[in-house]
Amino acid sequence: MKTQYLHIPDAAKTGWPVHPEMLVKTACQFRAEISLQSGDTYVNAKSLLGVLAFAPECGETLLVTADGHDEESALKAVCDCFCLSGIVSKIAPANKSTSHHQT
Repeated sequence: MKTQYLHIPDAAKTGWPVHPEMLVKTACQFRAEISLQSGDTYVNAKSLLGVLAFAPECGETLLVTADGHDEESALKAVCDCFCLSGIVSKIAPANKSTSHHQT
């Protein structure tokens, strides 16, 4: 399992820094299970309804997790969707253990 923490700064108040359909389309290209977590809320990154309902707050940390055969490339591609906006930034290495707790 690979994880990556992303920071959504207060400057992102205009809404999602990534188009939901683009995120889901990217996630669906991989066999790995990919999830997004903010606080106590988890969603499947391959579910458009889940992603549309997912609403992390500005200033929060978003945890992206990929688990499966192609987890490394899946994690990179999904995180790149967020980071290409120039608003969201990576704040922890992708090789964290299976723990979902930020250190």
